[in-house]
Amino acid sequence: MKVLIGAIALSVIAGLPSILSGGPALTPAAATTSYGIWSESVVPEVPASADESTMTLGVEFASASAGVISGIQYYGTAANAGTHTGQLWGPTGKLLASVKFASDSSAGWKTATLSRPIKVRAGTRYIASYSAPRGRYAIDENSLGGGKTVTSKALTALRGTFVAGTGRPTRTLNDSNYFVDVVFSPTGTSTPSPTPTATATATSTPTATSTPTATSTPTTTSTPTTTSTPTTTSTPTTRPTTGYPDATNTGVPAGTSLTAYTGPTTISTPGTVISGKTMGCIRVTAPGVVIQNSRISCAGGYAVEVPDRDGPMSAPLQLVDVEITCQDGNGSGVGEAHVIVRRANIHGCENGVDANQDITVEDSYIHGLFNGNDAHADGIQLAWHWNGSAYVCCGLNITIRHNTIFGASESGVLGTSAIITNPTGDENILIENNVLAGGAATVYCNRPGTGKNFRLVNNRFSTRYSSKVGAYMPTDDCADETLSGNVYHETGQPISLG
Repeated sequence: MKVLIGAIALSVIAGLPSILSGGPALTPAAATTSYGIWSESVVPEVPASADESTMTLGVEFASASAGVISGIQYYGTAANAGTHTGQLWGPTGKLLASVKFASDSSAGWKTATLSRPIKVRAGTRYIASYSAPRGRYAIDENSLGGGKTVTSKALTALRGTFVAGTGRPTRTLNDSNYFVDVVFSPTGTSTPSPTPTATATATSTPTATSTPTATSTPTTTSTPTTTSTPTTTSTPTTRPTTGYPDATNTGVPAGTSLTAYTGPTTISTPGTVISGKTMGCIRVTAPGVVIQNSRISCAGGYAVEVPDRDGPMSAPLQLVDVEITCQDGNGSGVGEAHVIVRRANIHGCENGVDANQDITVEDSYIHGLFNGNDAHADGIQLAWHWNGSAYVCCGLNITIRHNTIFGASESGVLGTSAIITNPTGDENILIENNVLAGGAATVYCNRPGTGKNFRLVNNRFSTRYSSKVGAYMPTDDCADETLSGNVYHETGQPISLG
């Protein structure tokens, strides 16, 4: 049994070895109470690739509305043999559910029902996947990613993903679609239980660099007011920054005495000021909060979160002279909206900053990204923003100014990017006077087409990891944005940005 979905666009590059491909454009399918991404009538151009190695194939997707996932689906044939297992992965890389498919040698879509439905949040990226122990998976190149997405009602498929062997698939290659799907029901509707059928096999894909996904965060320049009794009376310091940010001029100032924070993990009192603390994961739901001269350590999820749905705020959260670590794991240092970050040292995170709207990052050092096998490591990634009733495309009002951002692990293993934007539609984006290096491409701009008031100016692109700045290039699809004054960091010579 199969459910449905249609078409739109989103993706990034990943240029490594090639596999089988080809295929016609997909036609959006009609909607039902429970639905998926592709209709049952969709047949891949290549139903079974020649690759016989063990692979895990997936689709990265997001929903514009909250709902539940009740099943995993994929297209397979008799060639895709063996025992197949489906998985649902959360936004931080956590395995949310797994399910075995029943044996089925017929060609077509296979569905396995989860033991319990999994809730998914609006505007959040998940990966649905299945294992193909003997390869021979379905594939269609140049059809998902690279400016091509697929949308049906609330669901949008962003890119096809894979990993050799087993695990969370995050790599992409040749904008390939591996025909993996979900059974989705919007919140408030019943969730039919599809009859499980056998799973289709997946063909192995060669190693490739992961392609970044998009999440937006706008910039904000307002400073928070302290209208309620703060937990301390200190105010943000004005420690000067000399040169570009590094470990010597970001994070907790030398000599600062830190004590354990004992307050609430959700800060809901407006104007709260916290200074000189060691802290775990923090959520802020009130305006005008300041966290300064403190070290924040959190494994998984957001180390510091201002939920976009709680905004807009009369005054943003200020993070000043802080060190933030995700403890070398899948997680984001800061997200999602209405935040000013100054002189922060952010490291050990899969994503330094996950930005939806009204976010400013300046004079900060983002480095040492967690770049495990299942990671999609970005210094700053832009996402969709909350408009008051739903998450909509794309990033809004984001300023990234005078930072050092390296899209690489501490040992120099390249991640996806230093900065990655949405494929299209980001608005009021300023990337200015930063030192940038690493990633597959160091900066991914809107693709295809231009952003709205999207400026990439006076930045310094470093060759510390690669003569090409990133593994393959300094930028991707940036030529049609506003560009000026960008140079090689080491020589000061102008750099050509594509």
